[in-house]
Amino acid sequence: MDVRNIVKQLNINVYYIDMEKPGYATISADKQLKFVFISNRYPARVQKVTLIHELEHIAKQSGQTALYNATVSARLKWKAKSTVALSMS
Repeated sequence: MDVRNIVKQLNINVYYIDMEKPGYATISADKQLKFVFISNRYPARVQKVTLIHELEHIAKQSGQTALYNATVSARLKWKAKSTVALSMS
């Protein structure tokens, strides 16, 4: 599953901001408002892995088991691709 589809299905607001921590996710008590903040201080590949990681938190907190599993799978695939790309450069 594509990361954009997960963001859309979970109705998450994603913001890229200047912060030290790579990422942060928060969800309201009623689970209606969901936000992910990604630091723009890191390279694009780190931002992507961080976004997927934060989506895992939101999916798990929202009780979306299938989407949680999809985010875990996406993160593992992205990390594997990144490792192969880095080893080839």
